[in-house]
Amino acid sequence: MRRKLAAVLCTLLCLTAFTGCSADEVGYLQMSVDMLKGMEVSETTGEAEITLDFDAMKTFAADAMLASGMTQEDVDTAMAGMTDFDGKKNVKLEYTMLMNMDDMSFMFDVDATYKNQEYSFGRWYYGNKDGVYISTETVWSAYRLMRDMTDVDTDSYFFSDAFAQEWKAMLDRDQYICVLDMKEDLGLTQEELDALIPSGYDSLYDAAVNMYKDGFSGFTTGMVTRIQNGYQIEATGTEVGQMLVSLLDYMAQNPEPVINALEEYLKVTMQASGATEAEIADLTSSMQAARDDVEAFRTVLADVKDAVETGMQNETVAALLAGFHYTGEVTKVNDRYYGSENYQMAYKGGTMCAVTSSTRTQEARGSVVFPSISVRPDAITTELETLTDKYNPVTGVSATWYYDEPTAFLTEERAEPVYWGGSASPIVEYVVQDGRIYLPLRSICDMLGETVTWDQATKTASVVQGETVISMDSILVDSTSYIGVRGFEALGYQVTYTNTDGQHVATIVK
Repeated sequence: MRRKLAAVLCTLLCLTAFTGCSADEVGYLQMSVDMLKGMEVSETTGEAEITLDFDAMKTFAADAMLASGMTQEDVDTAMAGMTDFDGKKNVKLEYTMLMNMDDMSFMFDVDATYKNQEYSFGRWYYGNKDGVYISTETVWSAYRLMRDMTDVDTDSYFFSDAFAQEWKAMLDRDQYICVLDMKEDLGLTQEELDALIPSGYDSLYDAAVNMYKDGFSGFTTGMVTRIQNGYQIEATGTEVGQMLVSLLDYMAQNPEPVINALEEYLKVTMQASGATEAEIADLTSSMQAARDDVEAFRTVLADVKDAVETGMQNETVAALLAGFHYTGEVTKVNDRYYGSENYQMAYKGGTMCAVTSSTRTQEARGSVVFPSISVRPDAITTELETLTDKYNPVTGVSATWYYDEPTAFLTEERAEPVYWGGSASPIVEYVVQDGRIYLPLRSICDMLGETVTWDQATKTASVVQGETVISMDSILVDSTSYIGVRGFEALGYQVTYTNTDGQHVATIVK
């Protein structure tokens, strides 16, 4: 019972957390509905300016970690990994978004400016039927922006001019990357994809407005006010927290109208999404259970309220809420909608994040057309791994094992950490003979880039280095050649071995 009540409650909080039912609040909601209902395909253009203060963010992160129970030593260790991020950074964005609600498809085109340098992120596509596509420009510009925004090691292979030129040439061979294919990756049939597209959006929008009117007629946030041609929203983090507490109180005092309104809204959304009669019947049963046991419903609300109030009393959370401030406006002039927003997140005198944005929305002339040609992420990753091996080659392999475990972990050793994808870390079985450990020869040689040959007549394995063939002192177990780690010294490698509290580590390096 409590699980069902909690599910109902979570859904309700998501739907109602930032609006109420005053005349201004309903008017603001109705304006949003009119905008969506009035456009088959909408086009939104906008600008945003984002300012990040990494020093203030690190102060907050350190305080949050200490408040969670971490020691100062652990915090210092964690913060040491953030040395590349410091000072204030300012980024300006310009973007266009096409939105087709009939088939739930979206297109985003984003450009950024940082320190007078322009970064074109190209186009991104999302569709319930088609999946997710991003431009290769997105990958390239993200790489450039990361390099330019952080105090990176300019001697690193990853940010060298030679690596960047080859990386750019690889990306330029393709225009789009299919990040998610709904059929191939999720295994959905065409019928299942069609079911992802809700029908009857007008009824959905109207149902949302009716839910507020029927279930929350006596609740108001006080955050929405009428202005010329539209509405203004303003709130601090502390006010939002207090509003959530008030909302929970209202729901506890008015359980029946709240549950009834939510049930009607969810029925409409489920019907529009193609839910079965059995699924809708299950919803009705859950709602009836909540009505039959109102005290249990109120108990869940009280538990959530206690959790919210306890969280707000936490010193770090309270400071974070006090530092948050939001203002926004939405207006309509003729057939266009205009919006502006300002977010600020301050902490201990520093503004961690500030976002100022403006938008213009109107009916679009075109529609969302997905790329017809693309590559999958595996192809890009494979090319990047090849490039990484060229500029940051494997210099050795470390094997780690415990004698009470039958496997060893193999880890690539390189001059620098790998920025993308991580180093290979296969798990292999080892063999113990006469108290000596033997590891699989080919597994390690493949990681080192060595070529292994097999002589079936003599049952011996060899490694080919140039024109030299070196016979390896290996043993054959279940058709696999194993070799003692010191055997790699015959190939010119240096081998070190340590045993710390039962953790055995052998490192083989050139």
